[in-house]
Amino acid sequence: MKYGSVVRDIRESRQIKMEDVTDDVISQPFLSRFERGQSDISLNRFDHLLKQLHLTPAEFFGLSEQVDDNQTPDAPYFGYFHDFFLTPEIISNPALLRQKLTQIKKLEVITHVEYQKRPSRWHLISWRGAQSCLNHLYLHVDPSKVISIDTSPVQSYLLGLTTWTAIDILLFGYFAEYMTPDFKMQLLTLVMKHIPKSSLLGSWDHFLLSIVFASFQQFMVDQQFPFAHDTLGIMQKLSTHFDNTNFEIILLFMNGWYHYDVGKGERKDAIREMENAISIMTILHHNDDADDLHKLKQQITGTDPTTITSDISL
Repeated sequence: MKYGSVVRDIRESRQIKMEDVTDDVISQPFLSRFERGQSDISLNRFDHLLKQLHLTPAEFFGLSEQVDDNQTPDAPYFGYFHDFFLTPEIISNPALLRQKLTQIKKLEVITHVEYQKRPSRWHLISWRGAQSCLNHLYLHVDPSKVISIDTSPVQSYLLGLTTWTAIDILLFGYFAEYMTPDFKMQLLTLVMKHIPKSSLLGSWDHFLLSIVFASFQQFMVDQQFPFAHDTLGIMQKLSTHFDNTNFEIILLFMNGWYHYDVGKGERKDAIREMENAISIMTILHHNDDADDLHKLKQQITGTDPTTITSDISL
């Protein structure tokens, strides 16, 4: 199979210019010849090209309808973004929090310099990611240092995609907090048109589960009930597509919450739906998830008066 034409189709569908992925390893003339099928490419160069496209090998072979039995970890193909996500352990541990702050300060400088040297869209998105991560850290360390961030380049990029890959889903989740409910619903609808058919792209299910559930929470808290209802339909489709038990459990909880707030049926039946979801999570030994759902149920019913936050865990 001519992989060059597949690379070209993927690159163009994701609005990536040729000059944004070429460098001292892969020159623009060489990439042009490769995409036209006039040059072969070495394995090392091909792997480098995938990293420049932020496309995992599994995704590439899935999109090219080929099977790769030797899948590699996704992280190297996502740039710095795996460094930008914060775990509860980091947030709750002052020493880890300071260590992470030092790391992200350095990455903010690095991504800014990279953007100045080569102002490509990806370098701008990476810089915005580092700035956003710093904001989250400063909220716990020194809120006076939190700055305003312009994420419109990220949003316009996502809105213009005609092919979505795992990195795009990751970007959606990471920057979702900056999006209005209307825009988030628009992106969710777009994503549903581009869910990959290949089972190779398994990382999508984890990303999408977090994004859809967090979006539903925002819609419910903001009383955007038509959006919340549409999100239930999206979760149902995802559950069928991925054949993933976690989708079914979260959908059960979401239905209970929706019925509790919107008032369809008895509230005790709605509570029972949420409790059933929690019980199933416990039976499956997903104890952290069960605890999170239990706390959320208490917030929904007013037993816990704290504010519901729609955090996305990727």
